[in-house]
Amino acid sequence: MNSISRASPPYHVWAFVIGSCSSPLAISVRACTRCHVEIIDVHNLFPPDSMIDSTHVRVEDDIYVVYFDWLRHVEDRDNAMYIYIRVADNGRPLSICPEDEIANLLEVLDIVDRQYPAVVASETL
Repeated sequence: MNSISRASPPYHVWAFVIGSCSSPLAISVRACTRCHVEIIDVHNLFPPDSMIDSTHVRVEDDIYVVYFDWLRHVEDRDNAMYIYIRVADNGRPLSICPEDEIANLLEVLDIVDRQYPAVVASETL
């Protein structure tokens, strides 16, 4: 955790989770930089053996920060989980309204898939 994130007040927003069970999720976050937020207690949201990574993606006029378990994303997509947080241009976290943003959320997932391609196990003879 850097000094910027410690100084930022917590924001309570509705994020969205895509995974084995997709749904809105109430979380607390801190703004770190203009396009990035830090989930408070992110390790409590993912399995203990997770390698948590994040990226930000712009779709149309919206910026989304996506947290995900990198190892499951590249090796076991059926068990991967993605937490989306929308961020304003000034870096303030915003709540997601899935009914209005589902097309954007799926496009972000597609972009993340291209940025972090799956590892295909090679067959042994």
